[in-house]
Amino acid sequence: MRIIHISDLHIGKRLCETDLTDDIRYALFDEILGRIFREAAAEKKPQALIISGDIYDKSLPSAEAEELFGKFLAAAVGLGMKVFVSSGNHDSARRLASHAGLLSELGVYISLPFSAETPARVERLGDFDVAMLPYVSLSDVRGEFPDEELPDLTAAVNCALSHAGLPGERPCILAAHATVGMGVVGGAESVDKSAFDGFAYTCLGHIHTPQDITDKMRYCGSPVCYSGSEAKQPQKYCDIIDIGPDGALSVRHAEIHPLHGFCVMEDTFARLMGDEYPPTDDYCYIKVGETDGVEGVAALLRTKFPNMLSLSHDVRGGASDEEEAGGSGEDFSEDFSSFYKAVTHEDVDEETLRTAEYIFHRTEEACAAGTTAELEAADPALSDD
Repeated sequence: MRIIHISDLHIGKRLCETDLTDDIRYALFDEILGRIFREAAAEKKPQALIISGDIYDKSLPSAEAEELFGKFLAAAVGLGMKVFVSSGNHDSARRLASHAGLLSELGVYISLPFSAETPARVERLGDFDVAMLPYVSLSDVRGEFPDEELPDLTAAVNCALSHAGLPGERPCILAAHATVGMGVVGGAESVDKSAFDGFAYTCLGHIHTPQDITDKMRYCGSPVCYSGSEAKQPQKYCDIIDIGPDGALSVRHAEIHPLHGFCVMEDTFARLMGDEYPPTDDYCYIKVGETDGVEGVAALLRTKFPNMLSLSHDVRGGASDEEEAGGSGEDFSEDFSSFYKAVTHEDVDEETLRTAEYIFHRTEEACAAGTTAELEAADPALSDD
């Protein structure tokens, strides 16, 4: 059996106020369902596509984002593949599964919102089962199983899988969105990899950099770079998994060629504007030094690097000074979630995160426009009173 594994699509993502929809569309249609599928099918046709969470960048995606994902599902089904989807922390599990019954008739299976009745959804794929575990927090599992002793997230995931009857008698492939085998990351604990022992293969999502956890457990990574840190290692992949009834396994990493490259530059202004750095339409994160006496640094750099996402100045003896959009607000959801966890020792609920995002972006826009008085009038909760 041949399976394509992708994750962390983040449809609707804006990076430093740059809309990445065209880049995401190109990665999904031209590359994954286009060139990569054709090359894989020339040897052996893939029977399934597994998507391990974070379909959307926001829990309330735009109509355009939902339309794009709908077209992607239709295209995958049109190629003869069944599609298995687990929800991620950026997704609304309930919203994502709102048409789960109808989609099942078309061969698209989406994880259901986590509950004691359905901790994980299990569907058949040839000689295998495919289990879809939605993103869960420790508080989610404690809330559904109040009589269980759950000291940490590993125990919670073990509990959820056990109540789902997983792994069962049939060989099972698991799709999950979680931080696995990494200790504490961003103030949040990870799941011990032993929680997924017994599965034929575990398709992981949540970490954007492709990496193996074990020979049967892997993050394929996101299809597009979504941060400055990712731009330092910009190669992206989807995985082609071949697995036999006896468990024989091979995984090939198919590189995704981007619509735009991503790069990080750090040099003096004179060198950046010189021949050493050719003009490019790549998305660029630039740190520039020795700009004394130069007016309009950003505008001048944009003549060579029109898709510059972020510009900071190299300040001797101090931190860099952000000039362009990005940086502080780029990963607000992740930063706020980690802060909330550190203060309350609980995972932030969806409504609180949505409210915090709304307040942050309204405040950011108002400060940039100099209209904070109007903002306080519109949103009394933001005033000093």
